[in-house]
Amino acid sequence: MAEDLAWIGGLSLLGAIGIGMPLRLFGWKVVWGSVMAAWRFTRGHRWKILILLLLGAALGLWSLETVRDVFFGLWVR
Repeated sequence: MAEDLAWIGGLSLLGAIGIGMPLRLFGWKVVWGSVMAAWRFTRGHRWKILILLLLGAALGLWSLETVRDVFFGLWVR
């Protein structure tokens, strides 16, 4: 039980730092623009990302189920 609470606390802290720090340092417009630019980049290079993920699966870094979940989780709704 205590381990679960530690994970929840750690993820909350990571989320607060990961979102709060850039917002505090750069402002919401810059952060939102950066997120949208990253999204457009991944949409434009999705086949290269798929090839990279498949190479990782071939080398044993990931399973094919993980590759499928990541690839289709990003763009297919």
